[in-house]
Amino acid sequence: MRRLLIFALVFPMIFCIFVGSLHAQDEQCRTNPTPQCQCACRDVRSVVSFAPRGTCRIIEPGGGACQLRWFDAARPKDEKVLDPNAAAGPYRQFLDRVRSGNLPTKARDISFLRVELLEEKVKGRGIELPPGSTPTETAAAYLSLDPNELEPEPLLVALLILLGPGVSAATNDEVAAALVDYLANEPKIILGRLQSERPEIVSVRTGSLEFRDESARGCLELVISGSRPVTLMVKSPRAAGRSRCRE
Repeated sequence: MRRLLIFALVFPMIFCIFVGSLHAQDEQCRTNPTPQCQCACRDVRSVVSFAPRGTCRIIEPGGGACQLRWFDAARPKDEKVLDPNAAAGPYRQFLDRVRSGNLPTKARDISFLRVELLEEKVKGRGIELPPGSTPTETAAAYLSLDPNELEPEPLLVALLILLGPGVSAATNDEVAAALVDYLANEPKIILGRLQSERPEIVSVRTGSLEFRDESARGCLELVISGSRPVTLMVKSPRAAGRSRCRE
């Protein structure tokens, strides 16, 4: 009985289960007893997690395990990151690769792709970051703003922080470079889709890859079709209360 009681208390907070290729549940949010959102993978090894409301990132490569992460800038002041430089390393390195041309992208005028730009924008909005904030916490803090208050360049930095290193690791540099090109080519259009209540679903071909953009207000959702499809989602707290992005 005690074991059942413990399970009942823990289960609503975090639940992860492998259910084969079962189509995952839609995300849901609730406010009681505390603000929480459900974040779920879609097709592959389905993972569902309830976590404190924040920014949800999903990377779901075809034929591979889904990577589901929650990011938030609400870390208590007395909770310290053991090694902030190590925690920031992969994200800064990815942005450095894009700026330097070591990642073969077609993007131009991308000198602004720096974590510092995002930090300035967040602090300029009066958002207090936790001590020794990591790039992912800074990105989550920026995406917590009302979509109408976002700007194209810092939005691009935030999205590449959350998606770039993970996509590169889960797929390859070709897909990661194509993602950069897609987001950086028309940043104002990307921003407009994240500000719109019901934008149309669009498809764009880049080389051998095709992007199906199902984004909507407060939520980026892309399906990249190539030799293996990849589903990407970055869902901000401002998308809370909606099911999937496009609905």
